[in-house]
Amino acid sequence: MKTEICNSFSHGFVLTEQELQRIHNLMLEQLELVSNNTKSTCQLKLKNGSIAELDSLDEIFLLDNIGATAIKRLSLTVADATSYSSCQASLEFKDADFENTTESIEYRIIGKDRRWVSITTSKLEERIYRIRRFAINQLIKNKVRYVLFSIIFTVATMIFGFLAIRERHQSLIEPLNSIENQWKDGNIVDPVEVILLIEKAKIQAETEILSTVPLIYLVMLPLPVILIILVWQYCFPPYNFCWGEYLGIFDRKRNLGIFLSIAIIFIVSVSIISKGVTLLFSIGN
Repeated sequence: MKTEICNSFSHGFVLTEQELQRIHNLMLEQLELVSNNTKSTCQLKLKNGSIAELDSLDEIFLLDNIGATAIKRLSLTVADATSYSSCQASLEFKDADFENTTESIEYRIIGKDRRWVSITTSKLEERIYRIRRFAINQLIKNKVRYVLFSIIFTVATMIFGFLAIRERHQSLIEPLNSIENQWKDGNIVDPVEVILLIEKAKIQAETEILSTVPLIYLVMLPLPVILIILVWQYCFPPYNFCWGEYLGIFDRKRNLGIFLSIAIIFIVSVSIISKGVTLLFSIGN
């Protein structure tokens, strides 16, 4: 009886030359446990649409892997040469954005020994987990993640808006304090005039809060979020075949992303600390 296990993943990956060699060796070692005659094949799909069949991994690493010859899909299969369909292990990495799909990694293990299939699957998934990375673009493609992200973003927007309104209230209470001080100092003695000034201050405060503050914050809040997503997508691309000339591009983007991340964390930290210090002084006074 033949046993088959298939699975797919939607996360990103950083596939280096060393990791691909390890995965290939793992697949070969597992096939050699049940077969004395194994055959390994590799298929590539490049950015220009051409498909190449290769017999050795060394040929893959000789490619420029940039521009029109950038690798967008890599399929690796190790099987029993005498009974190809009854015993094999296949693994595929692909640029999900280029292929217009949600699955970026897929594997299929076929064998007559259920225990062998289970062990091979476990070992292969362990190697896959070592190279995976978060793919922010999958938030849009995956409906569950997209809904969760939308809920979190909406709640954060509401909280930010309420905090903005509260802060605006604190700044708009100053005119009322000024009217009160003028009344106590005797600069304003007519009660009707005081009431009119208070009502005008209330109307002005309500108008500014309801029409200006929430609108500004709700419009401005998505902008940094969108900017961060675009920067993250550029600096940390989700699907990476890291060899050839692409390796230099990958390193430059990653270093830029690390620098920008540190800068953002520093700016946010300084802002929070300064806000906290200001709040402490205001409470003390």
